[in-house]
Amino acid sequence: MTRDGDRSLPARRLRQAMDYLGLSRTRRPSRGPVAEDSTDRRGDYGKTVARLHDDEREVGPLNAAENRRLLRIKLFGATGSILLLIGSLGTGQIPVLQNPVAGTRVLSLPSRMWSTALTMSIGGTIMLVVAWLLIGRFAVGRFSVEVLQGRSPERRMTRRQADRTLMLWIAPIIVAPPL
Repeated sequence: MTRDGDRSLPARRLRQAMDYLGLSRTRRPSRGPVAEDSTDRRGDYGKTVARLHDDEREVGPLNAAENRRLLRIKLFGATGSILLLIGSLGTGQIPVLQNPVAGTRVLSLPSRMWSTALTMSIGGTIMLVVAWLLIGRFAVGRFSVEVLQGRSPERRMTRRQADRTLMLWIAPIIVAPPL
């Protein structure tokens, strides 16, 4: 396991990801004219992170098929966020005395079924995390194709699409009781 030819494919991919993020312990070949001791030294993560945020070329907007996929991911994340809101009515920090939802039929239902509310909270959280991971393809590119090879994707979601998605996913969590 001393040469790249001896490593298995998953080990090489993990090594490439750690090198890309600046987390590897050993020295790696630099990409371009970089001083020998500037970014390859262990613990010098500021310069490594600055290299990750280098200037990128402008890319085009998403096409119609990618916009449909993005919409599905948005709705999946919004569903997870709403499940998190509903579950937090039973598992969140709702006041015991002077509870505003204690007498209502529908809003107090999650507080009477604690295990169901906990399941909804955890399920909504998992859905939201999966949606964040899925939307990364449209924000920074595919990991195995663009990110590991240091290329920019051909198309990327716009800033307006990203802002609207963020607001759609955060709005239910803002009004939810703290978990």
